[in-house]
Amino acid sequence: MPRNTKKAFSNKRGGKASKPNLAVVLLIFIVIVQSFLLFKAYAPKNKPSASKKPVPASTKHPVKKPLPPQTVETPLTPIPTPRPNVANGKIVIIIDDSGYKKSDCDRLAAIDVPVTISILPELPHSKEIAECAHRQGKEVMLHMPLEPHVFREQYPEHYFIKTAMSSAQISSRLNEALKSVPHIAGINNHEGSKATEDSRVMYIIFKELAKRNLFFVDSRVTSKSVCKHLAEKLHLPFAGRDVFLDNVNERAAIEKQFDELTAKANERGVAVAIGHARPVSWDVMEDKVKELKAQGYEFITVQQLINSHAQ
Repeated sequence: MPRNTKKAFSNKRGGKASKPNLAVVLLIFIVIVQSFLLFKAYAPKNKPSASKKPVPASTKHPVKKPLPPQTVETPLTPIPTPRPNVANGKIVIIIDDSGYKKSDCDRLAAIDVPVTISILPELPHSKEIAECAHRQGKEVMLHMPLEPHVFREQYPEHYFIKTAMSSAQISSRLNEALKSVPHIAGINNHEGSKATEDSRVMYIIFKELAKRNLFFVDSRVTSKSVCKHLAEKLHLPFAGRDVFLDNVNERAAIEKQFDELTAKANERGVAVAIGHARPVSWDVMEDKVKELKAQGYEFITVQQLINSHAQ
């Protein structure tokens, strides 16, 4: 090849060709620098390391703060409030046919509520029982024998007031009976199904009672009794029986009658019961009085009953 031709070729490859290569290098360098700067500007500030994965916020354990001290309360057993004795009703108990046995004084003393003892006249212990009852603060009544339709027992001829008697005889017999039982507040009838149906007989008796400021309790041995109507007419203090406790002289029967008595007391506010001075009756009365008193029933005398009605 000629020398000139070689020179021209070398110049064409070397001199002029080197300038474009430097420009490309510079351009590439600038692009790299700008890319680095852009990458650094937008890269995350705290990039987690590959060895430790970030824990989602929802799975992080919260920091437990110490709780203030608490008092643990032990449930207490409630203490029952004592139930006050609220009276369910008032009860009057009359004990008939006393006077035969001196032991009635002891049986009466065992009943620690107001009750009324009704004593038959002119019996061996009539006066003695009236005296001991009065000392005990118990109410005393005369259990006056009045004529029944049928006499079921034998009595002395003069013992009963009878419908065939004259007015003078009725008054005399009543006064004799009243003298034999001291401290009486009133009377009730022993037997008397016939006499208490007779207005004339009861009018004479009631007039005598009014003179002495005594009350009358109708034992209600007949549905035809005139006593209540006549007592109202004469303004005589009066009460009537609601329940017989011991027509059947057995404990279960007497207890059942006490149930009837309390039912009437609850319904009406007050009820009057008549029992008799018999061993079983005394036993049941003593037990039931304690039971009913604990339940809140109030026991009153006949006089208290009459006074409460008069108010």
